[in-house]
Formats: sequence, C-alpha cells, structure tokens
Amino acid sequence: MKRFLVKVGDITEYPAQAVVNPITEDLKSAGSVSEKIFSKAGEELHRALGRYESCVPGGVLITDGYDLPAQKILHTVNPMWYGGDRGESGQLAACYSSCLQKAVEEKIKTIAFPSISTGQYHFPVNIAARVAVQTIGDFLKQDDQLEEVTIVCLDERTTLVYEMCSAQYIK
Repeated sequence: MKRFLVKVGDITEYPAQAVVNPITEDLKSAGSVSEKIFSKAGEELHRALGRYESCVPGGVLITDGYDLPAQKILHTVNPMWYGGDRGESGQLAACYSSCLQKAVEEKIKTIAFPSISTGQYHFPVNIAARVAVQTIGDFLKQDDQLEEVTIVCLDERTTLVYEMCSAQYIK
C-alpha cells in the first residue's frame, strides 16, 4: 500500500505536512525524538504548548511546526511499558488513532510518526510496531483523505521490524 511507508531517518527533516511529537502529560519532552523536535522547532513551540495545562494519554494537541519543515506538529502522550498488562497496547493504539483522526479533521494529507514509546518508555519494538501498523492500516482502510502515513525510525533495526509488520498486515 503506497499510502503507508516506513523510512529510516530524522523526523525533524521529514517532508510531511505534520509530524507527531510524543510528549508527557504535562507537555514536556518524552525522549530523544521529542527533545529533537522541541529543539529544532524552536522556542515558539514551548510558548504554544504553554497555552495548555496538560494532555490526556492517547489525546492529541496540535501546534504549528515553527522551524520544522512540517507545517503542523501533533503532540500525543505516549504510554510507558510496564509489562503489557496495564492496557499499554490500547493506549499506544489511541495515540496513533487520535493523531490520524486529528490529521483528517485538520485536512492534513501527509503525516509522519516516530516509533512511539520504544525508547525511554521501554515499549518492545515488535509489539509497538504491530500496534502501530495495525492501527494505521485499519484507519487507512476507512479513510480516503490521508495521502501518506509514514513511520520514520531512528535506525535500520527498528525500520526492519516495522517493515516486517507492515508486510504481514498491510497488503
């Protein structure tokens, strides 16, 4: 499916209309990808998020992209992995689906996600990839507005896991 892609690279350089920024409930950086997004977008991003008090897990807030190539940033609270018996997969799926829904509402055509929660939040990459690919695939089957959804991974190993999941799920 050409509407879903997996790439290795730097999400802050990716040419999508919107990128997804994993954040904490109190709107702070939630790891290395998030830190890079905050840093590259510039001080205006901190001021824009200062208008909000918090974000609920699986929720989404939207800001301009500021100094990023992306026009918009979708901020979502990513879940911590506690072993899989606290609803973590459902929370992760909510991150993806709420961002996809917000993108459609905002008439965004292209969106790039990082591998949410697989760094400091310790989500196993194989489980996170399966959740992401299934959630995105199910959404795209029902949606005809989004032209491209991309997972931008930091390294080749993570990229390979997402590619293997997408080959099994999205045909």
